[in-house]
Amino acid sequence: RTAAVVTDENSFICIAPSVPNPEIVHFDVLQGGQRLCASTNGFFEYLPAVEIHDLRPSRGPITGQTLVRVVGTGLSGADLRCRFGSNRVFETQHQILSSTLLVCASPTSSVPGIVHVSVELESMGEVDIVHAKKQFLYEPAATLHQVFPSTAGVMSEPVLVTVVGTHFHNADGLSCQFGFYAPTAALFVSSSAITCTAPAGKHGKARLSVSSNGLDFSSTTLPFSFEPLILPRFVNPSRAPSTGGTRISVFLDNPVSQINALSCLFDNLQVAASLATRTQIKCTTPAIANRGRTVLHILTGNVKSLQQRGLDFEVYDAPNIFSLVPNHGPLRGAQYLRLVGSGFEDGKIVVRFGKTILPGSSCAFVTSSEVQVTTPRALQSGVVEVDVSGNNGSDFSEEPVQYTYRQSATVQLVKPSQGASSRAHVLTVIGRDFNEIGTPTCNIGINSTPAQLISTSVVVCLAPPRGVGIVTVTVGSEGSSDRQGNVAFEYLPGTA
Repeated sequence: RTAAVVTDENSFICIAPSVPNPEIVHFDVLQGGQRLCASTNGFFEYLPAVEIHDLRPSRGPITGQTLVRVVGTGLSGADLRCRFGSNRVFETQHQILSSTLLVCASPTSSVPGIVHVSVELESMGEVDIVHAKKQFLYEPAATLHQVFPSTAGVMSEPVLVTVVGTHFHNADGLSCQFGFYAPTAALFVSSSAITCTAPAGKHGKARLSVSSNGLDFSSTTLPFSFEPLILPRFVNPSRAPSTGGTRISVFLDNPVSQINALSCLFDNLQVAASLATRTQIKCTTPAIANRGRTVLHILTGNVKSLQQRGLDFEVYDAPNIFSLVPNHGPLRGAQYLRLVGSGFEDGKIVVRFGKTILPGSSCAFVTSSEVQVTTPRALQSGVVEVDVSGNNGSDFSEEPVQYTYRQSATVQLVKPSQGASSRAHVLTVIGRDFNEIGTPTCNIGINSTPAQLISTSVVVCLAPPRGVGIVTVTVGSEGSSDRQGNVAFEYLPGTA
């Protein structure tokens, strides 16, 4: 029995005594030991004691609506409610799942901070509040500003990305979600940066969001895309000078299309690239300080797929020509020429005369500073530029040297045609195009002597004494091996 306190002519208050176990008891009202009347229902129910053991999650944004799982005991009865601090959860925002699990949607909070979560039981206008020692942290919602890289390869290895924003929190539930893919754990860097791993996704676009409790994801999102996997097969050319500026083509094993933010990566140097065809990507090499072997990768959205094959690429010092010996020759070509310069490599040199490119097989490597070639034929006299390439003609030296093609002189007659072998003879050589060859010389047998140009068809030179016999007289230019004509001079016995 407990005492009753009359509140007015229609009601009074009784305090229910404690009982050891939940049960339903009969309820009577006595006055002077006599039953006055029976209660309306005649019974009173003792419910199990309500206790809260855990909150999952224990944090959420100040915007509210976090579905908090309240784990405890005695969580039964239609009149149970959650309370976050002084804010009560409305009837439509909670659900009793069992006597040990109650789900409540957190109300909004005007300020961030910690509140205590309690459970209240309402009956006939009276509220019993079960205070819990569990706390819930209200925090500002994360805002996203940037993600890099913003692309991952389709069905490739997971890609680590960095997310930049505000109000990131160092919590166990810190995570990223890429569209409809399962959330992935994030690593807290600072309140303005986190890192997380993009999953192996299918081709398409997704929105990236962030959560600090694994349930409530940011309302601000960032675009992210899953691009086709790039499978490079080979690159042409596969070597380039260290000065950069070489246009290269990367050919692919798999056709691709609609790729965003393509780029070439030479070790740690990244340059923009473009899709020329579905199986060909083009980019221009940057200036690279380190000579030798490097690895070329293709990036999509600034991301290198971990499944992508790297391509061997070589960086070298660009070859240069300082001089040509000789620097002129006949239109018919076939003249041996020495190229003096630097950076020549055996088997990797290509020489260009004007628009004519000599194959590497016609270039004889001597040293890193000398290459010998045979001049090609030309159609007309004049000056052409000669330059050299170290990557099969993709790049040529920036400072070419000049080579002059000249019409070959032709000898038709020599006067006199014979003389004594014991003394020298002044020869008048008659022919054509003597003015085309530069500084003329006469070749008399094996002897080369200077010649004086009289006209386009006449030169005069001195035949030295020699043994008896017939020699050939030709006219050419100084330093050139070109000789045309087949006129003879005969050395006779005696002194006459």
